[in-house]
Amino acid sequence: MIYYIVTKNNAYTLNYYVTSWGKSIVPHICTIFYENLTQMKRLLPGTYIFSDLERLTSEQAEIAAQVWEQLANSGQKVRLLNHPTRAMKRYELLRTLHNLGWNQFNVYRLIEGCQPQRFPVFLREEDDHGGSQTTLLKNPEDLDQAKAELLDQGKSRDKKIITEFCDTSDENNNFKKYSAFIIGDKIIPAHLFYSSAWMLKYKKQLDLQTENIVREEQEYVQKNPHESSLKEIAKIARIDYGRIDYSMLNGVPQVWEINTNPGILRKYCLAHIEFNHPLVDQTFFTRRPECWAKVPFASEDMAEFEKTHNPLLVARITANEFFSNQYNTALESLDTNQDVNTAIPIVIRESSVWKETALKRILRLLLRFFPYPLRMALLDKLTSFNIEL
Repeated sequence: MIYYIVTKNNAYTLNYYVTSWGKSIVPHICTIFYENLTQMKRLLPGTYIFSDLERLTSEQAEIAAQVWEQLANSGQKVRLLNHPTRAMKRYELLRTLHNLGWNQFNVYRLIEGCQPQRFPVFLREEDDHGGSQTTLLKNPEDLDQAKAELLDQGKSRDKKIITEFCDTSDENNNFKKYSAFIIGDKIIPAHLFYSSAWMLKYKKQLDLQTENIVREEQEYVQKNPHESSLKEIAKIARIDYGRIDYSMLNGVPQVWEINTNPGILRKYCLAHIEFNHPLVDQTFFTRRPECWAKVPFASEDMAEFEKTHNPLLVARITANEFFSNQYNTALESLDTNQDVNTAIPIVIRESSVWKETALKRILRLLLRFFPYPLRMALLDKLTSFNIEL
């Protein structure tokens, strides 16, 4: 059995997949929530994928690391992917890849106070997958203005990173974003997005669709052209499961992130299936009914619907299906025969992060009862012990 550990709010990534393209992997996979780990007294031998690492609190990561270590040292047949505290997250990964000469752009934490070495830049969160929070900031003055707007809006500066813009556009000023999955020791290409927009995160940004682009995506997922480089990057990142999002510059992958709980595939929602185009595999609609659904739409929505669900977008199902078959095979290969009659005891030690948080909470409450001058004196004393309230 493969145990996929994920936060409750983000389990949808896998759920969408196993109810459509991934029905064949249902017997092999079971979901565990990080929020429930402290309640688990025993776990069974198997393969454990620690996903969603970017969204874990420090406390959750430490608890998950305890579970990892106890599974690893149990003497039972277990396989563990993505160490919760050793796998690199976005900031460490991008800074490391830059220092090693892979990425031609650098990143900086906003609170570092460092001036980027080159502009333009943009701001984004360190631990989410929402993309840029600003337009391209062309100079230090633009960056200072963006910082001021954060303060004016009452937003925290913590976990904000400044990212140097890396121009990977082609001769027509168009951008490609490749995505490939890391599954154990395998690289499985997932998709190729093509757009005139530099920030390419969502399908709605796919404003460029041609027959050549559809064929190029099919060739990408089938030929896996960047496999050796991506394996090396995954090793550097110490990540065994996730999706690498990247572009190419002078033949070298420029990595934007590795998402350890990525979306995989969803159903196609179509108002009709009469896409009479040679690139649309008509047999798909009868062979894989679980992967698409017919949805009604109002006549006034026709123009927008046709714009976003044109035959060339639907033609991507060929690449999607090839990827899905590869993904399912790679994931199923992680499921090996284990002795399910031998449970592994799990004991969660009280987290030092929890202790520190509780101590701070108690101290704040106690300080409220002291006169202001004495309160400030005590705060200064606590600061001298590296205790920040």
